[in-house]
Amino acid sequence: KILEEKKFGKLIRRKLSYQSDRNEPVFAYLFLPAQRSEASPAVLCLQQTNRKGKREVAGIEGDPNLAYALRLAQRGYVTLAPDYPGFGESTFDFDPQRGYSSGTMKAIFDNIRAVDLLQSLAEVDDDRIGVIGHSLGGHNAIFTAAFEPRLKVIVSNCGFCRFHKDDVPS
Repeated sequence: KILEEKKFGKLIRRKLSYQSDRNEPVFAYLFLPAQRSEASPAVLCLQQTNRKGKREVAGIEGDPNLAYALRLAQRGYVTLAPDYPGFGESTFDFDPQRGYSSGTMKAIFDNIRAVDLLQSLAEVDDDRIGVIGHSLGGHNAIFTAAFEPRLKVIVSNCGFCRFHKDDVPS
């Protein structure tokens, strides 16, 4: 569903909701070129740990240095910035009875559905899709790519460590 659409110069920003599983919709911002002559590469832009969710990655609020969905769109990419489960507009309940062993596994599932969504768009070259994320988003970029072979490029900034000390055993 398109919930909102705004034009910003050479870009269109759409606020979307899409169904990932039976539990709840995923809310995201999609950036498209206002005019296009051919299909563009796309980037799934995953948020860092931030209660604002997708809003910071989309450049609506927060640190402008973390607005990579907006910045990549300004460079000609189609970008999609979804909320991580439990952040932004997501009300996901992390109870294991919901069917996911962790928030990461729920996010991976949602991110695979996001790639489906990107591939369904005429504006997207479906053979040129990547993923980028910072911190929590970088972590999920790596783990999503492990399960999603359609992702051709992975950029993880501060998203991985050697797990020598785990302060959050979950």
